[in-house]
Amino acid sequence: MNNFLKNTLIMTSGIAAGMIAGILTAPKSGKDTREDIKSKVDELQEGIENLTSEARVKVESKIQKLKSTLKEVESQLNN
Repeated sequence: MNNFLKNTLIMTSGIAAGMIAGILTAPKSGKDTREDIKSKVDELQEGIENLTSEARVKVESKIQKLKSTLKEVESQLNN
């Protein structure tokens, strides 16, 4: 796992913990608190999906570059 992904996961976890702590200590009714938690969880899920999508694109790009490089090396070895 690269540093960017590790740092992103650590940051996301910290944000989630902070939001949950803030929601649970806020002076609201149980129903309002549950709605707030659900909303924040939905936001986090969307953020995680975006991050994994971005990571997938980066990995696929690197795989394509590697395949291209391997084909070039193979071509040079065959000549």
